[in-house]
Amino acid sequence: MWYWIKKAVNLFLFIASIIMLSWFIKGSLLNIYVIPTNSMSPTLKVGDYITVQKFPYLIKVPEHYPLSIVPFPYYSYKGFLNLEIDDIIVFYSPIEKNSNPVQNMTLIKRIRGIPGDTIYVHDRLVISKDSVNKYSEVKSFYAPKKGDSIILKKDNYNKWEKLIKKDGSSITIIDDQIVINNEPSNIYIFSNAFYFLTGDNTTESNDSRIWGHIPDNLIIDKAKRVIYRDIKVSNITL
Repeated sequence: MWYWIKKAVNLFLFIASIIMLSWFIKGSLLNIYVIPTNSMSPTLKVGDYITVQKFPYLIKVPEHYPLSIVPFPYYSYKGFLNLEIDDIIVFYSPIEKNSNPVQNMTLIKRIRGIPGDTIYVHDRLVISKDSVNKYSEVKSFYAPKKGDSIILKKDNYNKWEKLIKKDGSSITIIDDQIVINNEPSNIYIFSNAFYFLTGDNTTESNDSRIWGHIPDNLIIDKAKRVIYRDIKVSNITL
């Protein structure tokens, strides 16, 4: 009898180890996503299965507790390698306001501006700095770096308000005084780095051109390759 109890315990520990290892790999190292829309076509098609890699670009904890949909406390830290322009990334929607980003919708876009860049857009197209003088109407967007400091005034308040709120701080004006995190101040230091993202299908993509930059703490993974497309196994590196 004790022999069978020992066998059962060993089997339970083996299965539990496999579950915990899978949970850790999926949550902290690698994951698989399915492309839901054509905003990244022609690079990615609806129904494509892609692998995404978190480490070494990001250091993250798993999204949910094992075998559940209960969100795990959210932590995200910069990894050892930097994300670069033209990388394709998966991230949590910056539009939704859930306290835990894991509860937000996941999106996928291409990086068009990294922290410290100024991005220029004309008629929904990202253009180079050298091309700015060729167009009459050009919008510019600065992507703050972590640690960037800005001086706030009434005439630039609207420019920075949304970014500061995305950075996790509160900001308002009370009696002609700018108030940040319930303290009067006209200086703000960013605690996150920001990225400017667009879809490859520029006419059918809602992205940073509409809802602005995203902070790095909303980034989930870097897309690595397409592994399944058009009912067949693929190996397309992104």
